[in-house]
Amino acid sequence: MEGREEGSVQLFQAQWMEKTRALRPRVHCMTNYVTAQNVANVILAAGGSPIMATGLYEAEDVEAACSSLVINIGTLDERVIPAMAKAGAEAVRLSHPVIFDPVGVGASRFRREAALQILRGVPVTLIRGNGSEIRTVLEALRGQKGGQKSAEPCGIDAREEDTAGRDNAGKKAAIAEELAGLCGCIVVQTGETDIVTDSRRTYYIRNGHPWMAKTTGSGCMLDGFLGAVLGTAAGAAKGGSPDYLGAAAWAVCAFGACGELAYSQCEARSDGIGSFPMRLIDAAGFLTDQTVRERAQVLNRWEERKARISRALCLYAVTDRRYSRNLEEFAAGIEAAVRGGVTMVQLREKDLPREEFLKEARLVRELTSRFQVPLIIDDDLEVAVLCGADGLHVGQEDMPAAEARKVLGTEKILGVTAKTEEQARAAQAAGADYVGSGAVFGSRTKADAKAMDYDTLKRICGSVEIPVVAIGGITAENADLLEGSGIAGAAVVSGIFGQKDIQQAAADLKKKILKIRGETE
Repeated sequence: MEGREEGSVQLFQAQWMEKTRALRPRVHCMTNYVTAQNVANVILAAGGSPIMATGLYEAEDVEAACSSLVINIGTLDERVIPAMAKAGAEAVRLSHPVIFDPVGVGASRFRREAALQILRGVPVTLIRGNGSEIRTVLEALRGQKGGQKSAEPCGIDAREEDTAGRDNAGKKAAIAEELAGLCGCIVVQTGETDIVTDSRRTYYIRNGHPWMAKTTGSGCMLDGFLGAVLGTAAGAAKGGSPDYLGAAAWAVCAFGACGELAYSQCEARSDGIGSFPMRLIDAAGFLTDQTVRERAQVLNRWEERKARISRALCLYAVTDRRYSRNLEEFAAGIEAAVRGGVTMVQLREKDLPREEFLKEARLVRELTSRFQVPLIIDDDLEVAVLCGADGLHVGQEDMPAAEARKVLGTEKILGVTAKTEEQARAAQAAGADYVGSGAVFGSRTKADAKAMDYDTLKRICGSVEIPVVAIGGITAENADLLEGSGIAGAAVVSGIFGQKDIQQAAADLKKKILKIRGETE
């Protein structure tokens, strides 16, 4: 349960399973005929009451008798679109939550236009889809407003490049956040990492099992499950503001837990994947709030990002060409440092002409990408952008951090030098992901650098929520003296590149910094 923010702790204190079974919300399902039975069964198992109705002439009456509405275009027919619009309008009039699933929206122009028609006419509460569906809806909306071309056609499965894994979840979350902001709703993007966002708050959820992606209807069943839980949230609010984001995040965790339990049952009985949907429904029927709390794997997106950057700052190598005779030797030194355990590289060139700097940056970028180590460019935003670096570091005399953040966007890493608590807090407020503080032991590379005492470093670490990396004269021999200060890592120049055996120097430093962090290799 590491990485939860206060709001997510509160999320898992909610008794949504117990409340759903007590309130027994009716869910109006306008879903596809391939999965309708399983959707109805999972709603019943969760404690809700499904009504499967797609007719135009009863759309309003059925919705009036329900607590929520699920619109799923999996087997889209032109005759049902008016009924969906009519039911949606009634749901909005009655303040019922509306869940919209744009199944296979990239498969045809007809589906894209139908999705746009529904989104134009119905202010939906939640859009649920895989990575390709979410991206396609966003591109279709952009095209509607700005003339951009819609996405290439695809089927109901997510393309590999659209699936949110651990390494690219941030980029995929940015797409979901943009769609949520554009539509003023919650977006649930399912995949290896599920993303739940209202554009301001974003959760990463890592419950579930790969068989859920290999079984027809798992996503549609989640729609129904969401319909039941959001219907409960509406009823429990008693006229107040329902916590739809919290209910949605909980429901995605809970349904993922059902997938894990279903697979365990299949494995125990040597059942094949054909038995999985039945076991999934069984798991929903036996699910308790306590089980969800015990199994939930959820992170706030920004907490996850902070943890990832903090890990990368462990041993932060800052380059200096003075230790190399030529570019080849320079690159070889960086490779040796990375092989020794360096977790992030900063390319610093204060005097190199822009064209040469860019050539060097592209070479180093290729190298660090090969080893999956982030590359940060020091004080040159243009080079950082042109070489595709992972981020930028600025000092107090360089480009303002807030200006750099606007250009970099939300995904790139921004570091800022801070020598006081005030500077550190200002950097955090401007959007910095980390601050660099020092020189903690003086500096061999900056003659005018003033030494920073231990207590100042410790106060800086305690003054901000973002990680702090210490810099200045750090070696394997003195790194132990920084223990207890609260640093996330050490930024090192001569202690790595000024050593005879660069790889070994990096390895020795890495062990010391890991010890300070309370970690092991």
